[in-house]
Amino acid sequence: LTEYVQGNDLYCILRRFSRALDKDQAQFYAGSLLLVLEELRLHNILHRDLKPENIMVDQNGYIKVVDFGIAKMLADETTATYTIVGTPHYTAPEVLIGRGYGLGVDNWSLGILMFEFLCACLPFGDILDEPADICKAVCKDPLEFPQFFKDRDGGRLIVGLLRRKRAARLGARGLEEIKAAPFFQTGQYGAALFDRIQSRSAKPPFLC
Repeated sequence: LTEYVQGNDLYCILRRFSRALDKDQAQFYAGSLLLVLEELRLHNILHRDLKPENIMVDQNGYIKVVDFGIAKMLADETTATYTIVGTPHYTAPEVLIGRGYGLGVDNWSLGILMFEFLCACLPFGDILDEPADICKAVCKDPLEFPQFFKDRDGGRLIVGLLRRKRAARLGARGLEEIKAAPFFQTGQYGAALFDRIQSRSAKPPFLC
């Protein structure tokens, strides 16, 4: 049996509004995802397919990550796995090229999602459909922001999460360094964001 979630997935919500989220909205979803990753990290679990279609928004506006069909539990935080899985637009380069990878690949996916939240498009291969072309874009294309994008803190966080060198990627030394990023220290709730989400006292951007 699986839990029934009354609501909609984040993909449908993002497409319905067809615009970039504002900072408070992006903070809510990115902060919520960070808390999910924190829980998974306690059990050395890789989701490996974080994308809007796998993020449900319940009737109260809070998220639930679903579809753990290709998730993997590692023996410990230093263990590598080698299976090439995931949705190319959201998948880290080290997965796509068949190198061993670990828990940091979900951090990359968070970076892709943050770019999508704040820019209303994907950073690599946005208009591409062929998996081989998307993989090449993810592994080789430069990270470029739309001209309208002016969020300096958000941009720095995304750049940190989308570093192709795993050891240099933000979060490589733990998720606390992502939570401590300036992007999450300002806005409607400031440093209290994560506590407000956990206590479900933060105001969700959208209700389903």
